Amino acid sequence: MKSLGKFFMRGILILLPVAATLYIVFGVLKILDRVGNFFLPFDFPGLGFLLSILIILIIGYVGSFYVSERLIEEFEKFMYKAPIVGKLYSAIKDTLNSLIGEKRSFSKVVMVELEGFKSLAFLTKEECFLENHLVVYVPLAFQVAGLTLVVPREKVKEVDMDPETALRFMISAGIA
Repeated sequence: MKSLGKFFMRGILILLPVAATLYIVFGVLKILDRVGNFFLPFDFPGLGFLLSILIILIIGYVGSFYVSERLIEEFEKFMYKAPIVGKLYSAIKDTLNSLIGEKRSFSKVVMVELEGFKSLAFLTKEECFLENHLVVYVPLAFQVAGLTLVVPREKVKEVDMDPETALRFMISAGIA
């Protein structure tokens, strides 16, 4: 009976992130489908998907021009100043830039030894305000939060693992 509960919880932990992701993605696609089909005299299945790809491409293209960059900067200033939303926007933007931006902060995976246990982490800064120390980031399971640690250099060893695999391992609590 105990193992049934364990299997049930594991099933929830596996399915919940998938279900939440699919719910959000399909919700956005459904909205875009409705908007697109509002202007058409006939039903066009998959229009939401096509519109989302088109919108992303257009925003990326327009965002590459100098004038657009200034507008984006002004929009971001506005977003950063907004209460609550600003903190959320900043956290999401910084995390995405660290993972997939041009200047990737999470490009080196390391193993940190702390008080008798080891943890995977990302090396975020090799130069620190403390001599012979490094700055590492340890994402917590299910991406609820993370720890930024200043660790003695000798307690950090580089690991031969790509950042995507390491992140998947860390945020899934070692399941993935």
